[in-house]
Amino acid sequence: MTLPKTLSPQPKDVTINGQHYHLVAFYYPDRDMPWDLVYQGQFLANFYPCQLTLTLNGITGTFQNAESAFQATKWWNTPHRAQFEGITGSEAYKLKKSLHNADYSYAGLGSSHQAMKTVLTQKFSDPALQQGLLLTGDAYLLEHNEASGRDPGGWSDNHDGSGSNQLGQVLMEIRALLGGVGAPAGTYFVADFTHQVATT
Repeated sequence: MTLPKTLSPQPKDVTINGQHYHLVAFYYPDRDMPWDLVYQGQFLANFYPCQLTLTLNGITGTFQNAESAFQATKWWNTPHRAQFEGITGSEAYKLKKSLHNADYSYAGLGSSHQAMKTVLTQKFSDPALQQGLLLTGDAYLLEHNEASGRDPGGWSDNHDGSGSNQLGQVLMEIRALLGGVGAPAGTYFVADFTHQVATT
């Protein structure tokens, strides 16, 4: 896939406890959700098509999306790693559910958070994607799931705000490392943003 030269996220204003924030909600499970169209944040999602190459433990893999790369870290030192190359995010998610004996050291990276941060740091080394991430400005980045109960790991808001939005947190960490703004300051909960996600 050829990425557009510029990505144009559209943060929206929200007010929480009398304080003003900006919000970019995204999900993009290999298709646009209504809030993806509103905020134009599809590129933040792990299923978004992009090419990234990781080298861990002297082994290199090239993937077509961040989801495939992240899931591959659980089988990095096995032949299964190669199965995650060249497939979509949806296919990678299905594949990981069919495999056994996952390595929860994530190829020695130590934790799911560190593995995700490693994958996304590589993803956002792409100039177009990096520019898009920085163009989110000081917005709170929220992975807004399309349904509750699908995300026991807490990567998203679990649709209803009960999730911990770990993917959004990692993205804001990387934005700060790239010279942008980290998570906005203030007193709020994930649900405060979830309840203000615009769909039109």
